[in-house]
Amino acid sequence: MKKTIAKMTSHTKLSGGSHPPRARLDRIFHSLEGALGTGMVLSAKEVLETYAEDDSGFGAFQPDFVIRARNTQDVSIILKEASREGVPVVPRGGGTGRVGGALAVYGGIVLSLEKMNRITAIENENFLARVEPGMILEKFHQSIEEAGLFYPPDPSSLDSCSVGGNVACNAGGPRALKYGVTSNYVLGAEFVLPDGTILKTGRSTVKGGAGYELHKLIVGSEGTLGVITGITFKLVAKPSHIETALITFPTARAALQSSQDIMKSGILPRSLEFMDALSLAAARTKVPRQLPETAGGCLLVELDGSSADTLLEEMGRVAEICDKHGSGEALVAQDEAQRRDLWTVRREVAPALREMHPCRVSEDIVVPRAALAGIVDELQTTATKHGIKIAAFGHSGDGNIHVTVLYDEPTREAADAACTDTLRLAVKHGGTVAGEHGTGIQKVGALALEQSAELLEFQRGLKKYFDPAGIMNPGKVVAI
Repeated sequence: MKKTIAKMTSHTKLSGGSHPPRARLDRIFHSLEGALGTGMVLSAKEVLETYAEDDSGFGAFQPDFVIRARNTQDVSIILKEASREGVPVVPRGGGTGRVGGALAVYGGIVLSLEKMNRITAIENENFLARVEPGMILEKFHQSIEEAGLFYPPDPSSLDSCSVGGNVACNAGGPRALKYGVTSNYVLGAEFVLPDGTILKTGRSTVKGGAGYELHKLIVGSEGTLGVITGITFKLVAKPSHIETALITFPTARAALQSSQDIMKSGILPRSLEFMDALSLAAARTKVPRQLPETAGGCLLVELDGSSADTLLEEMGRVAEICDKHGSGEALVAQDEAQRRDLWTVRREVAPALREMHPCRVSEDIVVPRAALAGIVDELQTTATKHGIKIAAFGHSGDGNIHVTVLYDEPTREAADAACTDTLRLAVKHGGTVAGEHGTGIQKVGALALEQSAELLEFQRGLKKYFDPAGIMNPGKVVAI
């Protein structure tokens, strides 16, 4: 497999496990073949290679076996046997993660949930859906909208990521500004503990106070506590009108100051996206006609609601705010096709950067909105200091910026230092080192920048309680 490679950075740690000995692997192969059926435990080289990487670009970590679970009972059997033998299990959805969360860093079993991909119920009157974890998010969106409802979370990999992976990483996306992230929509989950016990957590009602909110602990756990096998999602009414505009600015600072003023105006966009000059240069290779060469930054503003007249009035106010900060060309979508074209600009930034720069590391920081303009300036100071390039883009409305450090092999150490400086910068301004991509292996060493030793140890204790054998996705999040 040929992939663009991003080297692991200085805050990437591999700890918390070891590769199981051959005798143990042979035992679990035969026991699982007997329990699941011949041909279920896959070990062919081409299969193992297919599941050895994810979208982090951290390289190939080949598992010993791949099992494509068919149902919750399969998952229960696999985890029970793996706990008994002490063999690592790495749950995997679409493999689209950016922080190495689906990598089998100590071998063992990659437990793929791709075959568990059904919507088991859509309850229109109750505004909820029940779905298996392997369902691809874009297909889930389409099914829900065909039923006249709306599921807002929309990470950029929606055409290939799974809903289970979204829950495991608490994914967000551009619409999180108005509607919130995945955790805001999880009412309940079916979850298999490492010893094979099947739990059903949460409820089917919007409100409820009976017992601990265990389903909320499972959201964001990245497969380190057990395996999600079913999710109950809250849905909302589908908005009837949408207005979308791409507005350019002479500088990144002017774009971000406009973003802040839009938020202070009382207008709540469903998406408010930012791209700096380097990000625009990358996107221009994909959509050259829509991006003027002189733009130093831009905003993609999207509003939705039930009244077309209200949205037009609000977009007019947005234009006035941006004009005060020297905005240039504004492209306003007149139909759905043009709206998709404008979104192509934003969604093509990351792929274009990957194509243009073979070596890169993507950080995912969140900072208080008021600090954003200053931080993007400081990122360029960091880039100059280390002799590398940094692209910044993302969700300016909620302070979540994707910082992509671009380098070549001779400047790898400088890139490591720039990544560390970026994370320290976020924490210094009251932010976090991980916004919506999760922790995986990339951010294990970075958690100590923002979390106390006591808090980290408490989380390790939770991990040990859920997973005393240490089999669940070892080396990730709070590695033990």
